[in-house]
Amino acid sequence: MAITYVGSQEDISVTGSPVTISVNIGTRTDGLLIVTISGQVGNTFNISSVTYGGVSMGKFSPFESVGLYMAAIFYLADPPDGTNDLVITYTVDFGSSFSFRHIVAAWFDGALQTQGSVLDQTNYYYEGSITVDPTLDITPTEDGELLISAVSSKINSVLTVGAGETLVQDYDQGGNFMAVSYAVQTTAGTQAMNWTGQDAWAMAVASFRAVAAAPSGNPAYYYQMLNRRR
Repeated sequence: MAITYVGSQEDISVTGSPVTISVNIGTRTDGLLIVTISGQVGNTFNISSVTYGGVSMGKFSPFESVGLYMAAIFYLADPPDGTNDLVITYTVDFGSSFSFRHIVAAWFDGALQTQGSVLDQTNYYYEGSITVDPTLDITPTEDGELLISAVSSKINSVLTVGAGETLVQDYDQGGNFMAVSYAVQTTAGTQAMNWTGQDAWAMAVASFRAVAAAPSGNPAYYYQMLNRRR
């Protein structure tokens, strides 16, 4: 079964911690919930927890800010159906702040439900310069994997999503830009998740496995032949 994008929701308001957002993902089949958090922060910023429906979401480490910009990805396989609260708790040191933020919840069907083996990659994190477009390579090990990209950039224009990627949500704050994209690979291999537009930026990428395809043909015949080999 291929991973398919179903829907998404964004939140751009700036409030204190915790942040609570009501999100309705409907009824999912082999569901996967992805939450990305990006924005401009002060010197020291840490996301201490992200929960959906009271269930803790997995996270990539490190997920603290690099310079003034941050991007992080959280995930939950088999999320509870329907409407639930997405709760994000973060801490900042004295003198730090969350100047602006872009939170995106995106939900998919057809994802592997074994949490421990969903991830192929840990978080990639980078803040570049005006000579480098936001880009990170990721190399899935299985066909049909879902690739996620989150970016935050100090730029005065909207970034263009990379080739082979689909834009999920974006937010032009005016002088700063944040966005999320995804791609579903047919054949496993290295892919650059990238955006066109040069300025200071932070970016995170991740990959997630799909549910294994069911045997083709007559299932009864398949299992009969399998048992004969034992």
